[in-house]
Amino acid sequence: MSASLIGPLPTGHAARILGLNSPARMDKLIDCGLVPVVETTPGGQRRVDPDAVLDLAARPFAAAPAAGSPDLAVHLGPLQPDSNGAANQRTHHGWHQDAAAQGLSSSQIEDAWAGLWSCNPDRYQGGALVADVSGFVVAVAVITGHQRINRLVRFTLAPATPALAAHYLGHRITARPGAPFQALG
Repeated sequence: MSASLIGPLPTGHAARILGLNSPARMDKLIDCGLVPVVETTPGGQRRVDPDAVLDLAARPFAAAPAAGSPDLAVHLGPLQPDSNGAANQRTHHGWHQDAAAQGLSSSQIEDAWAGLWSCNPDRYQGGALVADVSGFVVAVAVITGHQRINRLVRFTLAPATPALAAHYLGHRITARPGAPFQALG
């Protein structure tokens, strides 16, 4: 059966299809542009595109990285202006499917998810920085260095190798609740 024959899905039903255990995780997918809202009921309930939900649900989980791998996942929320942008040396933080359409340059898009993180950066040198929204991988790059900004870490990144991109992009990870980042290896 085609998703278009199903009709718009209530967000609670979509969250169950995706295996999400909280409304906040579904809201992040919507607010980051991964699941479009196609209608809002008179009572204010959002209904989402079933094709986008089924596309995400079909994503396999990424295989575990090699033991001892320095890969780091960063769990992102919606793209928004950084309220302390001058001190944080970036205009925005978070992620959105159409960040370029919102007028951000490629360096602003990268800066929005490359930091600021409260972690030991040396452990992750040479590993992957894997960005996810509610466990769905949205970006990946290689960590080549870091800088300290306000006692937090902003990673310096290089494009992912084709093998690294194939390993993570189009996949999902098990994003643990709590900390905004987690070691994957």
